Amino acid sequence: MPTKRTIHVFIASPGDLPSERRAFKDVLEALNGDFADGARVQFEALAWEDAIAPVGRRPQSEINKDVDRADVFFLAMWRRWGQHAPDVTPPATSYTEEEFLRALDRWKKTGKPSIHIFFKNVDDGQIADPGPQLAKVLDFKRRLE
Repeated sequence: MPTKRTIHVFIASPGDLPSERRAFKDVLEALNGDFADGARVQFEALAWEDAIAPVGRRPQSEINKDVDRADVFFLAMWRRWGQHAPDVTPPATSYTEEEFLRALDRWKKTGKPSIHIFFKNVDDGQIADPGPQLAKVLDFKRRLE
């Protein structure tokens, strides 16, 4: 029987979407059932909460390795832009943005990974007075549009 091809799926988001992150992983696990067997593929979820950073190294460097091997890159955004990242190289201002820019740069050079961006709806009251985190998310969304 032919071996399965592993499809690495990186899930990027700030920390305000834990249930959505879990749902992404649950869908991948469900797809690894009969569908993946029939298609001879195996989906592997890659996410910041699963990365193990060695002592004395920048934790994001380990997460970036997963970004670099992803076949598919999902970015989910809601109200938070992400953790301020004093050690991020500009133009990124958060670890989430660093992951996105890294995936985008690789896509521009190689056509991979496939990039998909999702925005969870924000109620009108929050949009009227967004605060600094949501303002950055809304600006990013406008730039993408």
